Amino acid sequence: MRYFAFALLAFVAINAVYAQDVSDDYKYKVRNCTDKYERPCIEDSSCLPAMNQLYECFNEKCANFTTESQMPNCYKKNCAPLFSNSTNSNITSFSDKFYSCLSSGITQFAFILLITILSAIIVQY
Repeated sequence: MRYFAFALLAFVAINAVYAQDVSDDYKYKVRNCTDKYERPCIEDSSCLPAMNQLYECFNEKCANFTTESQMPNCYKKNCAPLFSNSTNSNITSFSDKFYSCLSSGITQFAFILLITILSAIIVQY
């Protein structure tokens, strides 16, 4: 059981090192996630310009951040307020889903942290 716990701790340590920078894998996951939600906005002629504005805002204000954990906060602070009061439900929905796509890495981090804590408890016994 201890070997299993040590293997989990090693896995977490390796992932922690790679989680510091915005990886191509993170960008790929975000892009795939947002692709699923673009269709209703693309088909709505009033939503499409707003969606493009959303991407421009994100690229101008948030894309240069160096860690994945900073991107969702940047988006929520700088870009999401532009669309929160929109009367078009497609753009507000897309904005919310875009934020959730950015935040998915934080959920994975919480899961890895939980595994680490459980591994540490297992090592004690």
